[in-house]
Amino acid sequence: MYRDEDPRAAPYLIQSRVISDMGRGASFAMAERKAALGPAPAYAYLWKAPSPAWGGRYGATHGVDVGPSSREIRGALQGPNANSARLADELSSAIVAFAATGDPNTSKLPKWPPYEPTRRETLVFDNPASRVESDPPGAVPQAVGDAAGRVRSAAVFALRQRCRYICSI
Repeated sequence: MYRDEDPRAAPYLIQSRVISDMGRGASFAMAERKAALGPAPAYAYLWKAPSPAWGGRYGATHGVDVGPSSREIRGALQGPNANSARLADELSSAIVAFAATGDPNTSKLPKWPPYEPTRRETLVFDNPASRVESDPPGAVPQAVGDAAGRVRSAAVFALRQRCRYICSI
């Protein structure tokens, strides 16, 4: 199934995606449980934009979104280019908006709906533009487990009672 998604991926990338997905069930299980609690929503994202480092050959492996989450693009994984700056602006502004208001939506992003277990709407940070997808890509959760979504660098924004927190998996 990984080869079907990306027929030209190097064996390293396939292995990296499998290893990342082995731990992804917790992200979606947490989002589903948080959504079921009401009234504060949960938000899920997938970082799919590959690191431009080394010609992009290592893809969007686990943790590649850490620098952009704090608007840091000077490091080796991102580099100071227009696309890295756009992605960093999108993700860091969403985190700031979420911390301030409980809603990660900003003018820099497409409308990001709260996570809902039947649709699994997820904001996908990608090239050339970010977008919202339902259950990306959809086939893997059945193979990896119902609660596991197909994500490479995923995080769940959650609001618990009156205390806001961000949980990154």
